[in-house]
Amino acid sequence: MSVSNLTNTIWVINNTPTKPSAEINCSINFTSNGSNYTGILLPSSTVLWYQDVGISYKIDSQSSETIYTGSSGWNDEAYRIIKITGGTDVTNSSLISWLEANATQVQVDDLTNTKWVLESGVYTRPNFSYNINFTSNNSNFISFSGNYDVYGSHLKYDNSYVYERLNWANENYRIIDIVSGTDIANPDLIVWLTKNATYIFINDLTNTTWIFKEDLIWGEVQYAINFTSNNLSFKGIKYQVYSADIDRLIYIQNNDTELKVSEYDADMAAYWAWIDNAYKTIQISGGTDANNLFLIADLTKNADLQAPVIPTITYDLTQLQLSAGTHTIKVKARATGYRDSNFSNSVSYTIAPQSFSVTITISNESSLGDKQYFRVYDGQDDTGTLLFESNDQNGTQTPINVTCTSGYLNIVLITSAYADGGVTTSGGVTKQDTSANLSSAWDNVFVVSGNGTIAITYLDWDF
Repeated sequence: MSVSNLTNTIWVINNTPTKPSAEINCSINFTSNGSNYTGILLPSSTVLWYQDVGISYKIDSQSSETIYTGSSGWNDEAYRIIKITGGTDVTNSSLISWLEANATQVQVDDLTNTKWVLESGVYTRPNFSYNINFTSNNSNFISFSGNYDVYGSHLKYDNSYVYERLNWANENYRIIDIVSGTDIANPDLIVWLTKNATYIFINDLTNTTWIFKEDLIWGEVQYAINFTSNNLSFKGIKYQVYSADIDRLIYIQNNDTELKVSEYDADMAAYWAWIDNAYKTIQISGGTDANNLFLIADLTKNADLQAPVIPTITYDLTQLQLSAGTHTIKVKARATGYRDSNFSNSVSYTIAPQSFSVTITISNESSLGDKQYFRVYDGQDDTGTLLFESNDQNGTQTPINVTCTSGYLNIVLITSAYADGGVTTSGGVTKQDTSANLSSAWDNVFVVSGNGTIAITYLDWDF
């Protein structure tokens, strides 16, 4: 399959690559053999390999490393694997054409903890043998080898033949779980698996959506899965080899009626004919075979998994009643019966100061006269901006108008007093501790979310 952008692709270069017709000198960021590189240089066909001019990987703009020449081959087989992450030339058509002609695009650069489903027919020429630790058909193995003779391809796990003469000893031997081994990053093994097996990247088809490709390649199979397609519900999917020239894709309805949704007839047309293109899309909800790795492999080869639609969850940050300023916010998902997710990346959230007008009235009904001595701070304590201070013990009956920008006002009583006469607020002002009156503390905090008033009446005053 041709690619148009090399970003986030992995390639295994052939043992003996050919030279391009013209020099290719591209800036791409990639890793190979444990090192990072910024470009690749390929000499043109006018330069002979034996002149010791070969493939070079650029370390930076000033230096490079020759990793392959026609006379010496590869410095290390590991250099054949390149994992491209970006760069200015990721869409360079000459480089893409050269890679497609001289390399194999693969899914992984290391086989550790990967799962594969081998094809019903595999090709083992030339002969090979690799040391990998893997499980298959509930058994553990430490070697994986293949050979070819006049009877065809043969595959062995350790010393046991599991595939020969086009037949598997047991279909479950087609599934291999690779754990480790000295050949875990062998480029030839990675290429062989890519060409003879399907990499399993998902273990459960439940709640997944797939769109079938134009050409389908299955064997005669039938699977029990629940899915919807073209607004209809189905309980199974079937691939039928109807005759030597005709293949059919059939959806099984809940009443067991079979609906032929697509057919390939080699005598009539060289393509699959769908009765309605809407049937190309299937939305799987579950079923007995939702975890069947053979079905997962068949779908991976014949359809494209669609990215899930993730619902957008919103939260009104004003509910946190944060103070003005810049705050760091990060979230995690939590649900009963599930582990908490990791925290998300943090984001900065800035709350601009808001200005609210508050009118404060403090009065005294005791026989000692009108004597109020207090301070008003913009904030939750006396570290905030001082907005008002009574300048003598004669106090004032006149309402005080202050502007609050922090979201809080703190009224500090300088002398001992009792506010049994009442504390009332209105508008966007509320007392933070509604269970306590002003006699319980000298510092009294009010939450300010809008314009409002505060009225305090004292029945006694004690100097």
